[in-house]
Amino acid sequence: MPTFSEHLDKLVQVGEALIPKAGSYFVSVDARLQSDYAAWRTDSISAITELGQPAERLLRELQSDSRGTRFHTASASRTLGVLKAARFLASTTKGLDDAPT
Repeated sequence: MPTFSEHLDKLVQVGEALIPKAGSYFVSVDARLQSDYAAWRTDSISAITELGQPAERLLRELQSDSRGTRFHTASASRTLGVLKAARFLASTTKGLDDAPT
């Protein structure tokens, strides 16, 4: 079973692979990848939630993105940025790095 840190690393890798395939707000979304994006975003939010109170600001950042559920470059990049911040937060929070997912 992967550690929490490994789980976050995997989510970052998935996001980095998805972003180049995203559309812009002015170009239609690649519907074939919308479900992959939605699953990745949901998994990312769930992982960030596991960090508890220290991650509340990060979750608000994602919740403030009115287009966050659509697979666009800006929304995917925002989610990835928040996920990377969560990964850093987890690495500095005692005990979370070794917790299994």
